[in-house]
Amino acid sequence: MLSYASALESRGQEWSEGILLNPRSGQYVAFGFDEILHAISAGRTKVEVLQVFASMLDGQGA
Repeated sequence: MLSYASALESRGQEWSEGILLNPRSGQYVAFGFDEILHAISAGRTKVEVLQVFASMLDGQGA
C-alpha cells in the first residue's frame, strides 16, 4: 500500500511483485501484489483499501 500511495503522489513507481526468500534452502516464492490485494480486499478497490489503511494509521496517534 505504501508503494501505491507513493505512486499516486508521483513520488515513485508502484511495486508490482514481491518475493519471500528462504536463504537456508535457497527457495523463494514470487507473488503479485495485485493478486494478494484482490484476495484480501473483500471487493474493495485499491483506493478504498488505501483509505482504510490510512484511517488505521491515523487512529494510532502517530
